[in-house]
Amino acid sequence: MAGQAFWEELTGDPDFYLKIIQLMKNKPQEHSVEFKKAWDAAINRFTREFVETFCDENGNIDWESLVKFNSGKD
Repeated sequence: MAGQAFWEELTGDPDFYLKIIQLMKNKPQEHSVEFKKAWDAAINRFTREFVETFCDENGNIDWESLVKFNSGKD
């Protein structure tokens, strides 16, 4: 169950799925700068970890290491 059916089951209001959008209005934009900073930091962390774990000293991907990590038994 999702969408209109979910919200109607939860609230008893068949139009609640539309009303909730009006209640939110600009809330997502209020946090966009903070979200973007956190997103960028996460991308940087994941990239650094990937490079440290699966790349050689020249920045080339060590495909054997990556495939072993992803698909190996150990």
